[in-house]
Amino acid sequence: MPLASKAPELLNLPEVVRRLGWSSSLRERILSKLLLGCMCSPLASLRCHVAELKIDCKSAFQDADTELDIAVDRLRCAANTDEIPRGLLARSCLRSLTGAYTGPASGQSDLDEAWEIAERGPMKLFLADIHLNRARLFFREKEYPREWISPQADLTAAQKLINDCGYHRRDEELADAKKTILSQ
Repeated sequence: MPLASKAPELLNLPEVVRRLGWSSSLRERILSKLLLGCMCSPLASLRCHVAELKIDCKSAFQDADTELDIAVDRLRCAANTDEIPRGLLARSCLRSLTGAYTGPASGQSDLDEAWEIAERGPMKLFLADIHLNRARLFFREKEYPREWISPQADLTAAQKLINDCGYHRRDEELADAKKTILSQ
């Protein structure tokens, strides 16, 4: 079945999550906001590519951005530093999708903040995800952000962390990123 025919069902998923009224625990409410923001990001992109839906792309991305901002803010308020990098990683992808690569309120600033938290942790799985996201989000840029070395160095570091930690659920993403980035 073509994706376009499933689009109306997929686009209603965030509303279903909102109505579920997830558990009353603060952590679960915050993580449900994060889930909602993560769901909205690719759906916003889908909305922009399914012409017959005639939905305003800008408002679709704003919905996702709002959900992710709320999730990250709530994670900070809950002082739940173990989960903050997860929210920042999700938001960095959305911000990069919308063109906010560098500067304040950008994909880079979210990845830098996630790095600071994960490095202090130590949260090696988040560090692997950050290396992988940096390489995937910024390899096409003319200049790789100066604080980082290169997409290739990030892929190498991600691979080392993935292997050292046995984080093999990222193997497929790493292989895909290497294929795309190293062939450039």
